[in-house]
Amino acid sequence: MKVVEEIKEIARYIDEELGDSQKYAKKALCYKMEDSQLAQMYFQLSTEEMDHMNRLHNQVIKLIKKAKEEEVKVADAVEIAYDMLHERLIEWSKEIKVMQNMFRE
Repeated sequence: MKVVEEIKEIARYIDEELGDSQKYAKKALCYKMEDSQLAQMYFQLSTEEMDHMNRLHNQVIKLIKKAKEEEVKVADAVEIAYDMLHERLIEWSKEIKVMQNMFRE
């Protein structure tokens, strides 16, 4: 698979992981007072999804670096798209971490 295609595929996976992490964090907060065991399970799932997202993100960074080292032309559009994804990833991650921290309180 071409590097650019792999980066795009991983970017989609990152979105999925963030969406799932947010969904589980919301559920953890919903059950925090009502059912602590269920809430804890959802919280754990949320943190696991964030771990998956971070691992995928690290691979995208490695793929971009490797492509540049091997002088594979990574289209400017792909880098711009990645930069936008990265900004969104940071903001979305912050929101999820706020929810996770609310659960910890």
